[in-house]
Amino acid sequence: MIAPGVRIQPAHGHSDGHCVLRVDYRGTRLWFTGDAFHHPLQVSDTALNLGGDDDPALAIATRERLCSTIASEGSYFIPAHFAAPHAGRIIGAQDGRFRFVPLGY
Repeated sequence: MIAPGVRIQPAHGHSDGHCVLRVDYRGTRLWFTGDAFHHPLQVSDTALNLGGDDDPALAIATRERLCSTIASEGSYFIPAHFAAPHAGRIIGAQDGRFRFVPLGY
């Protein structure tokens, strides 16, 4: 923990030492995922490699873990590289994949 309610957690695969930031504030959890995701399609297809991952297999495992965690918690998802609207939620779909739902939709 770097401050009350703020944690840095490993998110290996994109680059050596890559991490995500988890913020808990007044009963709400926010996940700032940095470079773990570069496009919303990577939420529904975690194996989609858009280049730049140092360890693609580890990056896929990280995306799968983050999708599962964020969806099960009902947390907010704030990736660094998505076009507007940048933030949203990850939900499980009936086909077993995850889906990005932007805020306001």
